[in-house]
Amino acid sequence: MSEQSSEKASELLKLLNYPMISKTHGVALDDEPGSGAFRLPSHLPILPLNGVVVFPMTAMPLRVGQSRSVRLIDDAVLGKRLIGLVTVRNREAEEPGPNDVYRVGTVAAVQRLFKSPDGTITLIVHGLLRMRIDDFVGTSPYLTARVSAIPEKIEVTLEVEALRRIILDSFRRMNELSPTTPEEMGTMILGLEDPLQIVYSIADQMKKMDLEDAQRLLEIDSVTEKMRFVLTLLTKELEVLELGRKIQSEAQSGMEKTQREYFLREQMKAIQRQLGEADEQQMEVEEFRKKIEAAGMPE
Repeated sequence: MSEQSSEKASELLKLLNYPMISKTHGVALDDEPGSGAFRLPSHLPILPLNGVVVFPMTAMPLRVGQSRSVRLIDDAVLGKRLIGLVTVRNREAEEPGPNDVYRVGTVAAVQRLFKSPDGTITLIVHGLLRMRIDDFVGTSPYLTARVSAIPEKIEVTLEVEALRRIILDSFRRMNELSPTTPEEMGTMILGLEDPLQIVYSIADQMKKMDLEDAQRLLEIDSVTEKMRFVLTLLTKELEVLELGRKIQSEAQSGMEKTQREYFLREQMKAIQRQLGEADEQQMEVEEFRKKIEAAGMPE
């Protein structure tokens, strides 16, 4: 893991440890701990995202370059406003409109902002809670919509606890086979107790998850169903990784055997040369000569 990746992971961990999500999983808290819950604004600026789904209870680095997106971020930061993040379903749309995005997304806060000389913005957003777009109310200078919060359905059952343990163990095994998650982030996830945060945090680290699967996970209301779905995806990924390791091991073993046999043959030739014996071809000719003489065949 590179030093830059480690620093990015540490930055995201600081945001994830910040007390912005209450235990009700549907109410985000104000910036100061203990200040109480805020009411979700009825209207939010909507930022369409290409190729990524941002989950609640996770921190995500994003890069925006379109003029309207830059304007949206500038206005949100200046006005200390929340934003709505939705994934683009029509990837061919250059400037996604209301018909090009999913209607279920995530309410987020902009936590860090870096402006590049070329005008693009790199930012870190913190997902807070799920939202549904009820209706688009504006498209200029950027998309705005009337939204409503989507509560999470939290079950407290033995099945949830069993799923929590299996999912964490599967994530640990997956990270051992393919260590793409920064060590500090992986340790934090393995220490989580909240089933919902476990689901979203692990899904956020599954970089090979299909966009459609990520959106489906976001739209599932029941934490039990979310956990079953994530476990299915983890099991499939583990099967692929374990099969890949087996194939690689067999190929490596075959290569080592071939190399070992070649090395032994070369050693034998060297020994023979040292002993002044004939080379391999001469030995074969001599062997055939002896067989001819033994058979009594004319020359």
